[in-house]
Amino acid sequence: MNWKTLLAIVLLVSSSAWMLFDGTRALIVGEYVTAKTGEYAGQLGPWSNLVRAAGLEPRSTLMKSIFVVNGLGILTLTAGYMLHRPWANNALLVAALLGLWYLPIGTLTNLISLILLLLTRRKAGSPRPRDEMPDFIQDALHKRGLMDAYLTRPPDQRNDYIGWITRPRLTATRQKRLKQMLDELKKGNVYMKMNWTPK
Repeated sequence: MNWKTLLAIVLLVSSSAWMLFDGTRALIVGEYVTAKTGEYAGQLGPWSNLVRAAGLEPRSTLMKSIFVVNGLGILTLTAGYMLHRPWANNALLVAALLGLWYLPIGTLTNLISLILLLLTRRKAGSPRPRDEMPDFIQDALHKRGLMDAYLTRPPDQRNDYIGWITRPRLTATRQKRLKQMLDELKKGNVYMKMNWTPK
C-alpha cells in the first residue's frame, strides 16, 4: 500500500472514529463534545447550520444516530477496502464524498481522502498475470488423462495451481504439490484441500 492510500485511510478512520465517538457520547450523555470556555462555548460546528438548512435538528436523537451510523459505516467500508473486497473501492469513494457535509474538519479530511483515493484508485477487474504451464505439469496431466478435468476448472484455479506448483525451489515440493493437484482433479470436487462444486 502506498503512502497516499495509507494517508487517505488514516484520515477516513480518524474522522469516522470521531463521529462514532461523538454521536455515541451524545446519545448517552445528551450532548456532543463542544468547547467548554471561550467565545464558542457550547456551540456546535458549522455542520449544524447545514443540517438545520436540511430540516434536521442538530441535537436530535436522529442526528446523533446519523453520526453513529456514518462512523460505523465508513469504518466498515475502510476495513473492506483494507481486505481488498471488490465492493469497497467504489463504496469508500462514495462515503468520502458523502462525508463532505461534516464542516469543517470532516469536509477537509474527506476531501483530501477523496482526492488521494482517486489518485490511487485500484483498477477494477484488472486481469491477474497468467502463469505458463511447464512441460512437466502438461506431461503429468496427459499421462494421468486429466487434461480435460484441468481445462474445465475456472481460469483462476488453473492459474493458482500452476503458480503454487512452480513456486518452490525444491523438486520434491513441486512433485508433492503436483500430486495433490492431480489427485484433486481426479476427485473432481476438491480444490486446494477444500470442497469445491463445479458450476
